Amino acid sequence: MGAVLGAAAVGCGDDGSGDGVAEGSSGSSDGSGGGSTMGAAESTSSAGSGEGSTGLDESGSESTGEPVEDCGSGTMGLSPEELLAEIDTIVVVMMENRSFDHYFGSATFLEGLGVDGLTGRETNPRLDGTAVPVFAMTNLQPADPPHDWASCHLQWNIGGNDGFVREHEMEHPGSYDEVMGYYVRAQLPVLYALADNYTLCDQWYCSVMGPTWPNRFYLHAASSNGQTGNSPESGLTTFWDVLADSGITASNYYSDLAWIWGALVNPLTPFTHSLDEFFSEAQAGTLPQYVVLDPNFGILPGGEGGNDDHPSHDITFGQIFLGSVYQALASSPQWERCLLIITYDEHGGFFDHRSPGTRPDERREFQQLGFRVPSLVIGPHVRRGCVDSTVLDHVSVISTATRRFGVPALNDRVTQTPDVSSAINPEYLGNPQPPAPIPMMSVSVSELLSKRGTGQEELMAMVRSGELPLPADRRHDNASHEVALRLLDHASRLGVVKLRP
Repeated sequence: MGAVLGAAAVGCGDDGSGDGVAEGSSGSSDGSGGGSTMGAAESTSSAGSGEGSTGLDESGSESTGEPVEDCGSGTMGLSPEELLAEIDTIVVVMMENRSFDHYFGSATFLEGLGVDGLTGRETNPRLDGTAVPVFAMTNLQPADPPHDWASCHLQWNIGGNDGFVREHEMEHPGSYDEVMGYYVRAQLPVLYALADNYTLCDQWYCSVMGPTWPNRFYLHAASSNGQTGNSPESGLTTFWDVLADSGITASNYYSDLAWIWGALVNPLTPFTHSLDEFFSEAQAGTLPQYVVLDPNFGILPGGEGGNDDHPSHDITFGQIFLGSVYQALASSPQWERCLLIITYDEHGGFFDHRSPGTRPDERREFQQLGFRVPSLVIGPHVRRGCVDSTVLDHVSVISTATRRFGVPALNDRVTQTPDVSSAINPEYLGNPQPPAPIPMMSVSVSELLSKRGTGQEELMAMVRSGELPLPADRRHDNASHEVALRLLDHASRLGVVKLRP
């Protein structure tokens, strides 16, 4: 995140929406915790295959050699529409089930960076009242914490943020402390490198205080139509409908399967294409105007290759997936006019110290935002090495695309939700920056693919029952292995990873 990131933040949380974000409570008791094993991956300082190498000076500018103010330049009076005008392709990746403090909180007290993260003294009580502190997590495949609608609200406790350990202990008494664990740069090399060189959003919240499906509905439709659980929904008008009606090209690329196949009773199959097609189209420079990428949920027969970061999937594979998406865009002819947004559907039950505020919504119970999630804005016009503290949520993706493409607002929540234009540096308009390098990872293929995990149980049940039929090429027993190997092949070609046997 660098010196610039540590020195300044943009946005400052005053987005004009009236959303307050209150401080969460934390304790100061000392203690200890731990995980179990380190993973098979390691990263080096190389920039991969060179496709992402830049030759930039320290300011991040290659055109004049003059320093460019990234974090404090403001908008220069430009509207969101003007700031977003040079973006032709918006690419969105939504991962699974990690909180902001779980991934980036340690950057504050370990690296001294200007992120709204941890002090290292936060605690949560066990069922018997014993304080459990935050700690450095070594287990890359922790148990899946409870994160349904009721559990999320109990973890929040009307702003106390003190129910994380209690909820986890009731379900996983042997690993009660894991929800207080945090990861560090060495375990998340791709995400930290992207934060070093682009904009990290430290006030990006889940759209609702609930589980995966309602939050993903908000990404696709700015509403869950009252849905609070992980069940299909039939009554939604989606953003895909708006884009189609407006003549905007759009695709949802999937790894093992598309989430919308199971979530929407009338699946939007014309919009869905395989991840292999994403890599081919990025290389050819033919990606559509709006792109959503689904990671591998680990649903296919064999269970290999889950890379969505959903516990208990190994987060190493998630780094490879994210690095591959970034490098595909970085080496694409479309780089100079694209914007990449990475976010997570919800916190997954992991501790975060911030108590979320509210957002206007037609349903009162959905006005409450969920916890913060790791989120970044990336691209050739994006502020470099900065923290954006504008209060954002998943509807910000739709708000951004709505304002960029001039399509009708799907609902009032879209109108009243800030977009990500505060992450755009107006000095880069007309001066798109080359992509920054990311570290190359090194993994053992056999060890990585030997790891299994759990994830989207509802989708898996639908596949097993036949309610959700898989494409013909993904029904055989070796399907998950083949899909996982294809991603690793793309990652190797793009210089993201060095593959070992």
